[in-house]
Amino acid sequence: MHHPPVRRILYALCARGARSAASAAAVVSFAVAAGTAAQAQATYPAKPVKLVVGFAPGGPTDILARVIGAGMSKALGEQFYVENRTGAGGNIATEAVARAEPDGHTMQLTLMTAAVNESLFKNFKIRFAEHFEPVGGIAQTGLLLLVHPSLEVHSVSDLIRLAKSKPGELPYATAGAGTSTHLAAELFNSNTGTKLMPVHYKGGGETIKDLLSGEMKIMFSTIPPVLSFVKDGRLRGIATTGLKRDPALPELPTIAESETPQFGPSVILTN
Repeated sequence: MHHPPVRRILYALCARGARSAASAAAVVSFAVAAGTAAQAQATYPAKPVKLVVGFAPGGPTDILARVIGAGMSKALGEQFYVENRTGAGGNIATEAVARAEPDGHTMQLTLMTAAVNESLFKNFKIRFAEHFEPVGGIAQTGLLLLVHPSLEVHSVSDLIRLAKSKPGELPYATAGAGTSTHLAAELFNSNTGTKLMPVHYKGGGETIKDLLSGEMKIMFSTIPPVLSFVKDGRLRGIATTGLKRDPALPELPTIAESETPQFGPSVILTN
């Protein structure tokens, strides 16, 4: 059975009740030339806007939040600044935004975990549909299975053979429990009969640092932050998660065309 490809989609969220103001900001970011900025700026924002990120500085969500924040600050004439609230797979950030004043001045830049963590964490009480208003989608990227070059793995088949010879012994890095980097690897385990073991970090930046040093040797990552390391050989890309090859790495096969043709479910929503 084929599924949609595993992809990360980045969203902006605000506390429920704040959508009208925050949506104006989202529109401004794409429609400044049409004169929308002057109209929206008269009413929103009335003070600096906090962009909450649930992962450590240096990861893809953090980097994009800072780029978006700089653009919004310029367009709206008020500061949009990033606050990193790390831990619990993004749950700490999600809870902070859900409890914020619903005036559009506290937003979360996020992936999928804000929606899926209510199913993964028994004590997590935030309900995505009840507590949040999605403002808009921002970016989309596939995932890449990669290893440190010291690991004698050059293909999906190699990794499956190695993992099956050492069940429960090979760790892999994730950007946090419930993130796409975690769920993609667990889906890989399920589809291949392997038992790679998760090591959860507080963000993608920390995982990449330890993968480069060789402290960790296996992970799924979004493509942009590791692309240069794969190109220069400091990391080895094995396969991508889409049903078609990624244009950024056309030389790499997809996991779907390798050993697990059914691989590629949708791991989407928000964090």
